[in-house]
Amino acid sequence: MTVHSAENFDRTAKIFVDCGVARTLDEAIEMRENLVAQVVLGEDATRHSHQVAALIAVMTGVRAFGTVRVCAPREVAATACRVAWHADKSLGAALAAEGAELVNLEDLTDAPTIAIGAADPRLAEPVFQITWEGWTAMVATDGARLAESDQMPLAPAAAAALGVGQLFALASGRDDVGLENISLSLWAPGCTSEDCETGPDLAYLPKGVWIVGLGHLGQAYSWCWGLLPFVDRSAVTVVLQDDESVSAANVSTGLLVAEDNVGTLKTRLVGDALDHLGFSVRLVERRLIEGQVRQSHEPGLALIGVDNVIARRAITAARWTMAVDAGLGRTDRSFSEIAVKTFPAAGDSTRIRAWSAEPAEAGEVLANRVDAYRDAELRGADRCGVVQLAGRAAAASFVGVVAACLALAQPLRALNGGIVDAHLHLNARRPHPAHQVPGSAEPTRLEFLLAEPRPPGG
Repeated sequence: MTVHSAENFDRTAKIFVDCGVARTLDEAIEMRENLVAQVVLGEDATRHSHQVAALIAVMTGVRAFGTVRVCAPREVAATACRVAWHADKSLGAALAAEGAELVNLEDLTDAPTIAIGAADPRLAEPVFQITWEGWTAMVATDGARLAESDQMPLAPAAAAALGVGQLFALASGRDDVGLENISLSLWAPGCTSEDCETGPDLAYLPKGVWIVGLGHLGQAYSWCWGLLPFVDRSAVTVVLQDDESVSAANVSTGLLVAEDNVGTLKTRLVGDALDHLGFSVRLVERRLIEGQVRQSHEPGLALIGVDNVIARRAITAARWTMAVDAGLGRTDRSFSEIAVKTFPAAGDSTRIRAWSAEPAEAGEVLANRVDAYRDAELRGADRCGVVQLAGRAAAASFVGVVAACLALAQPLRALNGGIVDAHLHLNARRPHPAHQVPGSAEPTRLEFLLAEPRPPGG
């Protein structure tokens, strides 16, 4: 019998536990493993941006569903993968390496399906069309398609993650999921009209980044960073900071984690992956605490993906030129909520009211209220272990990807003529309306500029 713990229990299956749908912990695992996602690529889904969308759909899909079936025309599957993470493979081989089950059209069921590129008219409804234009990501249920250019690689990533989120909500029985189109502008997240500005071409990129926390969010940051069209990755410094090792629970949310990585230091896992792409990687194997100060030769941009207030309160004192913190909801109801804060626009990190103390411990309440936790105790599980598991966050990797795209868009906007958000809050299931508080027109010093990137798709 599997002994479930805070260190090994599937964070996405925990959604089914905490909402009360699963009566036991084992039943929650079984429910998640029985979910099936379907992704269909059209004959026109051959560009770099289509491949980004397909990979994100599969990578987040296999972490939220038990099975992800992908149907792609033979010539599309045989196309060389243009995404740097799998540049040595065909697209079909890259999708299979990420866990997809490649099938023929007749092998698909009448389950809800994600379409990338031209949707086959024989697909059963509903079909979630993944589409994008410029900095705008959209999931359409009426067949609408945008230009789907290679202009901004984070847009197809965000669109695919939003689509998997819609598919997951529908497949898992959520009753708050509509079948209307949803969209998100990484250039102007607060825009709710159909004619939002699509954003400019990327004229400038950061010359380096410091990623703090290498779990769910940190790995999404890292994967999305690898999509940016740097001319010379060896000239780009990436500092990775974390002091933890991979646990079995991380497999359900970390884009770079596989089961055989359990026990590996997260810095080494992510560092090896980014080093393989050619970045200049530096490791800091300790937590961010008060007193840590960035040196002048180190990256001026930081992406923060931690889940404790001690590290968050230390952000301002570390003296990054720009630091972007993303926070995710923790419960079965709030796991798709995203809050982004950009410093210095958001003020002093020690004065953020929500970070004045660690959040109240919810584990004891959930352990007493939820059937699956009470059942675990009745079966002999240790009370302390059950409370600890109940207190851990419920999470899904598709939410982390949307958050990473929003966070990384902040410095890209600042460098390319836009403004940053001091505070941004939205729900990945329904991105609009987003609560947006604009910050300054640009960071205090654009010292993290890099020369022009490669042309789109180059």
